[in-house]
Amino acid sequence: MKIRRTLVLRLPIEIEIGPEEARAAAMDGELLTRAEMAVLEFLIRAMSNKEIAVRMGISESGVKKHVGNLLRKKRCATRGQLIYQERCAAEELGK
Repeated sequence: MKIRRTLVLRLPIEIEIGPEEARAAAMDGELLTRAEMAVLEFLIRAMSNKEIAVRMGISESGVKKHVGNLLRKKRCATRGQLIYQERCAAEELGK
């Protein structure tokens, strides 16, 4: 499976991960749902809750719930910290 991400610095990064790496990427055994993974991709693209809601066809409160779940599962206090953590993880996988 290939994942293409545009990070905060607008650098395109393409990484290839398998099921084992995807499972290992979740902290404390808490896997991300498909919706949470989609929201995370949109957050990395610096999209607002409203933009994400329109893209996913859900309410803004639904997006906020997914963001809250992501922050909890990834043990981050802010969106910025979450994005930074994901950028570092992507760089680490690229090595």
